[in-house]
Amino acid sequence: MAASQRQVFDLCVERRQVAECLSVIFHSVLHLRSMCKVLYRKESCFANGSIGTEDVDCTYAEVTYVRVNSKSLIEKVQKDIQAVVDGVAAYPKADGGEVTLRFMTHSKSGWFSTETSCWEEWVVNLTFSNCKNEHERQFARQSVTDSLHHAISSISSAVQRSYRPKMPDTQDTLGTVFDESLEDILPYHHKISFALNGAESSSTLEVINKLMRGTFALAP
Repeated sequence: MAASQRQVFDLCVERRQVAECLSVIFHSVLHLRSMCKVLYRKESCFANGSIGTEDVDCTYAEVTYVRVNSKSLIEKVQKDIQAVVDGVAAYPKADGGEVTLRFMTHSKSGWFSTETSCWEEWVVNLTFSNCKNEHERQFARQSVTDSLHHAISSISSAVQRSYRPKMPDTQDTLGTVFDESLEDILPYHHKISFALNGAESSSTLEVINKLMRGTFALAP
């Protein structure tokens, strides 16, 4: 499932910084890839409310980012990021990994089947560092700060000039482009997945299941 648009960010982080760094990047993207709920009347589409935002200060970097003030979206993203954190904790020998936020559309390809098409990917390549003292930790903090500021700026610039799917013509087809399952926001369909270096590639759901069973093994 190749995406027509792909942005890649390379980050060297301590393991304790993983969740925060992913939150900065993915929430910065989703802020620009979400809209308020909409209503259709005849041939017109109307916004039903507005999107609220909030500033979030990071703990492990000198960064403040903006995210959509949507409890349901925040919880959804947090659940996916926690799966990454759990995977990292389960494999201390992993020296990094790749986390991807994909946007997609759904269309019927038959009576009982749906075809998924990925139109955009945001990839975070993580390299894990092991700071031995406070001096190294402060240097790593500044490095991550610089990388995240660059990422936020790049996201804003990329979204402004990028493609996005056409707005559906009817309420019935809204779900082909947008995730209607969240009660207070309408983001484009998306999915977060990850793979750790030295471990088999898995979706977040597969990793959670394997962690629970204790069977998620390193690939040969």
